[in-house]
Amino acid sequence: MKTIEYLHHTADIRMKLTADSIPEVFHAALSGMNQILKEGECDRHRNPTITKIIQLKSQGITTLLVEFLNEVLALSYTYRALFCALNVDRLEDGELKGFLTGAEVHGFDEDIKVVTYHEADVKKNSDSRFETVIVLDI
Repeated sequence: MKTIEYLHHTADIRMKLTADSIPEVFHAALSGMNQILKEGECDRHRNPTITKIIQLKSQGITTLLVEFLNEVLALSYTYRALFCALNVDRLEDGELKGFLTGAEVHGFDEDIKVVTYHEADVKKNSDSRFETVIVLDI
């Protein structure tokens, strides 16, 4: 089970993510960012028309998560699309391999400039669940 909580911030959007596993953290982060880009769009029944391979390597899981979100953000703006699904082939040792599926959208509700490293720190909490805060610069 994953949760997304939007936290108050004056100039940015902060999301507190909590999930049972690392892959769920990535899925929650993707869902949360998509809600900001185009509210409710991923909840609608949509047929994906765009598939993009994603392959990233990083020093740690936190850095990998932020780099993943920035890569999805770049793809979203490049293809004017929302990538609602992440299919993971490998997510371990600082490496992510898989593919994203999405569909074109007609505009975004909010423009996100970048996903920042500020406050990002994927850790297990006292309930043995993974959590982090993600800050989106708008």
